[in-house]
Amino acid sequence: MDKILLSCAIIFIWICYVYSQDTLICKICGISSLKGNMNIAVYKNDLNFLSQHPYYYQIIPLSKNNVINHTLYAKLVLAKGEYAIAFHHDLNKDAKMNKNFLGIPLEPFAFSRSYNFIFGYPEFKDISIIIQKPLDTLEVFMKNY
Repeated sequence: MDKILLSCAIIFIWICYVYSQDTLICKICGISSLKGNMNIAVYKNDLNFLSQHPYYYQIIPLSKNNVINHTLYAKLVLAKGEYAIAFHHDLNKDAKMNKNFLGIPLEPFAFSRSYNFIFGYPEFKDISIIIQKPLDTLEVFMKNY
């Protein structure tokens, strides 16, 4: 009897977990080259924002099969909540944002909300979005300086 209750509890927890996950479809526009990868870093709070330890990280190799009309669609499976997402077109596949001697990015990038880059990086609250629906969409435009 205890084994049956334990099995039912595990199945119930698994079902709750699966149904608590939502899908965010990211439409990444303005991809100028098929070279390299699209790196997507998802942050849940400002404690680790733009650090080397995001909540979720995805690398998508770019090709003519997944980039159509300079646009890539990426699927992220996330629970409802607040997130900040950074997109980086890693042209040389070195897994880091290359910058010039002034610290200005040499590779295209975007954030989950539009951010006017002057000097410095945005804060979590500046670019965070809230996922509330089972299927949500986000459209970003790559910037290159």
